[in-house]
Amino acid sequence: MLQHRQRIGVGELTRQISRALGRFPVLEVEGEIASFKVGPTGHWHFSLVEGSDKLSCVLFSSHTWQFNSLPQVGQQVAVRGQVSVFGARSQLSFQATWMCKRGAGERLRELARRREILSKEGLFDPSRKRPLPRFPRRVGIVTSLGAAALQDVRKVVAQRFPGFPLLLCPSRVQGQVTQELIAAIAAAGSRCDVVLLVRGGGAREDLAAFDEMDVVRAVAACPVPLVAGIGHGSDQTLVDLAADRIAATPSQAAELVIPKRAELARQVQVRQDRLVRALEQGQRSRRTRLQGLRLRHPQERVNQGKLRAADLSLRLQEAIGRRQIDWRRGLMQQAAQLDAYSPLKVLGRGYSLALDESGQAVRSTQALVVGQRLSLRFGQGAATVQVEDIES
Repeated sequence: MLQHRQRIGVGELTRQISRALGRFPVLEVEGEIASFKVGPTGHWHFSLVEGSDKLSCVLFSSHTWQFNSLPQVGQQVAVRGQVSVFGARSQLSFQATWMCKRGAGERLRELARRREILSKEGLFDPSRKRPLPRFPRRVGIVTSLGAAALQDVRKVVAQRFPGFPLLLCPSRVQGQVTQELIAAIAAAGSRCDVVLLVRGGGAREDLAAFDEMDVVRAVAACPVPLVAGIGHGSDQTLVDLAADRIAATPSQAAELVIPKRAELARQVQVRQDRLVRALEQGQRSRRTRLQGLRLRHPQERVNQGKLRAADLSLRLQEAIGRRQIDWRRGLMQQAAQLDAYSPLKVLGRGYSLALDESGQAVRSTQALVVGQRLSLRFGQGAATVQVEDIES
C-alpha cells in the first residue's frame, strides 16, 4: 500500500493503478458508440457515451473475428471486459472481449429525427443544388483560425493560383458554436462568389456542430454556392446533405473552386492565337476584295469591254449557227415524213385517184350519178371520164 505523502515515480504509479484496476471484476457496460476506428494492427478503438460521460474502449484483433460487420457510430451496444491502463500514455481504457448491438442509440435516433424534419423542409432536394462558378472573383472560407483545414486550403491555393483573393470568416468548428457558424456563413456568402465550409477529421461527436438544424438551414440559405469539406470521405453530416457540393477533404474542396492559373493562362493564349489568326485572315480577305475594286485607267476598262463584247458576239454567232443547223435538220426530217405520206407515192405504184368536178376525191359510189364527169389522176398524167353505169 502507498503511504501518506510517499514519493513515487510515474512508472510505479502506473503499475500500482494497473494492479488496482486488475482487481475489478469482468463487467458488462452499455452505451452509445461515439467514435470508432480500426487501428493499423486490426484492433478496434472506440468510445462509449452516456449523456456527458465518455469511456474509451479497445477490442483487440484476437476477438474481432466473431463479428460479421463493423459497428457504426450511433449504435447502442453492450460490451464485456475489464478496466485497465492501456498504451504508452497510460490511458484508462475498457478492454472488451465481447460486444453485442442493442439498436440505434439516442444520438442516432435524434439525428434521424432532424434529418426527417430538414428533408420535409426541402433543404436536401437535389434541385436546389447550384453549379459552382467557373471563375470566382473571391472565395470565402469558414473554419477555425488554428485549424489544419485552413492550412490545407492555403496550400492548395499556393499551388494552383498564388495570390488568389480569399476571405476568411473565422468560427470555431467544435462544441457549442452554432451561432458562430451561422454568422460566419452569412458573412462569407454576402461578400464572396462561393464559400468553403471546411474542417479536418475527428471523432463523430467532434462533428456534432454540423448536425445542428440551424447550421444546416444557414448553409441552405447561403446566397452563393457552398462547398462542404468536413471530416474525411467516410464522414457525413447533415450539412453535407444541404451543401451544393461535397468534398472528401478540405483540400479537395479548395481544388473544386480554385482555378489553375497556368491552365487559365494557356486558355487565354489559345484564344489569343485564334483571334490573331482570324484578324490576319480577315485582312487578307479584305485586301483581295479591295484589289478587285481598285481604280483602273479608262482605256483599260474600254479594252476589257471590247474584249468582252467580241467574246459575246462570237458566242452569239456560234449559238445562231447551232440553232440553224438544228432547224435545217428538223425541216429535212419533216419533209421526209411528208413525202412518205404523199398520195403521189401511192399513185406511182399503179393506183389512180378519181376526182369530181370540184376536185374532191370520190370515196364511194353513193356520191356518183350516171353521166357525171370525173377526172382520173395517175402516177403520170390524168384523164377525163364519164360515168355510164354504177355498181353498188
